[in-house]
Amino acid sequence: MKTIILRGILSFLGRPLFLVLNGIGGALLIASQGLPGLWHVACTTVGSAFLTIGITLPVALFFQMQSNSEAFKILNTCTRVGIDSIFVSRKRDSKAIREAIDEAATRSTAMTLLGIAFRSFFDPSSESAEDVRERLYSPSIRLRVLLLDPGCEAAKRRAAVEQGNATIDDIRYTLNNSLVALAQERLKQILSNQPSVSGDLEHDAKTVAEKLRNRIQVEVRTYDTEPVVFLMMFDNTMFAEQYHRGRPEEIVPVGSCIGKYMPVIQYRSQTPGFRFLESHFEQVWSEASDKTNEILARAIEQQKQLMHRHSEE
Repeated sequence: MKTIILRGILSFLGRPLFLVLNGIGGALLIASQGLPGLWHVACTTVGSAFLTIGITLPVALFFQMQSNSEAFKILNTCTRVGIDSIFVSRKRDSKAIREAIDEAATRSTAMTLLGIAFRSFFDPSSESAEDVRERLYSPSIRLRVLLLDPGCEAAKRRAAVEQGNATIDDIRYTLNNSLVALAQERLKQILSNQPSVSGDLEHDAKTVAEKLRNRIQVEVRTYDTEPVVFLMMFDNTMFAEQYHRGRPEEIVPVGSCIGKYMPVIQYRSQTPGFRFLESHFEQVWSEASDKTNEILARAIEQQKQLMHRHSEE
C-alpha cells in the first residue's frame, strides 16, 4: 500500500508543470549564492517559494484526488442502491428528518409504518406540519401501521434494555388511544361527507367496523419478533433506521429510548434498497396479528357516545 502511494506521489512530482517549478526554484537558489544584497534575498525567497509549490502541491493534489475518488465511490454506490440522503440520526438531525418526512407525507396517497410505538408521530401536539396531520386524519389516505406487540417477549426484552423508558406503555398508548382517536377523526370526515352512514352506527360496533373498514382505510397489526428496522414508507420514498439491542452508555442515557441514535437512510422507490425493505415489511405484515377491527370498533363506539351526548344537548 505504501509503495502504491509513493509511486502515485512520484508520478505527480514528475509532471511537466511541477518539474518546471522545481527547476526554476532550484536555479534561483543556486544563482542567489553569487548575488549581493537585495538580489540575494529576492532570488532566495522566490526560489524557495517555487520549490515549495513544486514539491508540496502535487503531494496535496494526490491525496485530494485519492479522497475525491473514495467519495465518488461512496456516492456511486449510494446511487446504485437508491440512497437519496443519509441523516446522522433522528436525534441529531431531527429538524431535517422531520421536514423530509413531512414533505414526503404531504405528497403521498399512502403511508406505511413499521416500528416499536410511534407515540410521538401520532401525537396531535407533535411538531409535524399541519398538512401531515390533515392527511393522517383523511380517509382518502391509506394508512398501514405495524407495531411491536406490547405483551410479547421481544417487547419485554426491549423494555429491559431501555432500562426505565416507558416502552410497553408507549405501545399500548398508541394502540388504545392515538390510533383509536385517529380512526375516529377519519370516521367523522366520512359522516360529514356522507350523513347517511350515520344509520350504520345503530348496529353493533364490531359489525360496523367490518363494514366501514375499507372506507376508513386504517389497518393496524402487531408483530412479536425482535424489531430489526424502523420504516416509514411513502409513495416515492422511504426512511429506514436499523434497530439494535445494545445501549452504549456514553451515547444513550439510562432510561432513554435506544432508537433514534442510528443513521437514517432515505431510499428512492423501486430501487434495490427500497425493494428489500418493502419486502421485509410485507413479510412481517403477513405474519402479524390484525388489530384493525378492534381499534375501529373502539373508535366507532366513542363516536356513537359523542353523537348521543350531542343529541341530548
